[in-house]
Amino acid sequence: MTNNPFDKVTEIYTPFEELVYVEKDSVFSELYYKMTSLGVRHCPVIDPNTKECFTIVSRRDLVKVVPPGNMLIPQEVQDATGIKISRSILINLIDELGDQKVGDLFPDRDLITVTPDDEIVKAVEVFSLRHNLGGKNMYISGLPVIEGKKLLGFISYTDVLKKFIKHQDSFLKKTIDMIATMSTEETPLSTLHKAQRLSDAFMRLQNYRSLPVVDKPRSNILEGFVEDVQLMACDHKKFTNQLSKLGVEHFMTPVERLYTPMSGTILKKCLDKFYDSSQGMYPPSTLAVCSTEDGPVKQLLGVLSYVDILKKWKEEFYSQLRDTDSVEGT
Repeated sequence: MTNNPFDKVTEIYTPFEELVYVEKDSVFSELYYKMTSLGVRHCPVIDPNTKECFTIVSRRDLVKVVPPGNMLIPQEVQDATGIKISRSILINLIDELGDQKVGDLFPDRDLITVTPDDEIVKAVEVFSLRHNLGGKNMYISGLPVIEGKKLLGFISYTDVLKKFIKHQDSFLKKTIDMIATMSTEETPLSTLHKAQRLSDAFMRLQNYRSLPVVDKPRSNILEGFVEDVQLMACDHKKFTNQLSKLGVEHFMTPVERLYTPMSGTILKKCLDKFYDSSQGMYPPSTLAVCSTEDGPVKQLLGVLSYVDILKKWKEEFYSQLRDTDSVEGT
């Protein structure tokens, strides 16, 4: 933990000894059960002798192959729609792929990395920029720390928030309105509406990690939130014919289960929501900013993502550097 942006990334990364990883010749079933049972978002694929990292298997990569059971259509929705997705289908999918080598299923790829000599501010910069990933301009959520070709550790955006931003006292006093992407007449938020078909919603999410769900088109009454991985799981070829015509409401996290900070809340009060997994769930990458935290109706005002936080910190950091250089130059 540190509050110095010029400290090395090794001050806040997860070292190799603490990483969950698989070897290139490991079978798929080992990778699947490690990632799903341990709640791992990123799993490096390495050479056991040299510790060279060939690729990183992300949660998104995994759900495209075999969706974890808890990411498919909930039991109550199966009961309401008459659609049945049995666990035996998932087990059969795993069995079909179980003995295949991880290296064959997930080919080597060029990785965006940092070195142990890079400063924390470098990691913030990388996380706050879009990168071309498979033809899509996306934000990344984790970085291997590489020396030569050897994997030394891994740093995620949650590491940066929990071990660095958390200790930026003056920055944490800012209200989230100053950091979040707020809806305006000129630039309304991108949203889904709850009756939107899964197939349509999946197309809308191509350039987003998550989107708020409202009650109807052009409304700002929040009904829930949906992450792209939730829809990727349901878009699997084994299930898409059954699920593609259902509305997003069947797959979203409903509003009553969301933490929705009010406009005017200071960042310090909600930062931990981005990395707290104590409830046994993946922490959200984005929070909905609403007119109220309680009550049956919540008006959506904006969204606060980890990228918003890191971009704002970076902007202020470089502004302060310029001011310091200006004073020293006079």
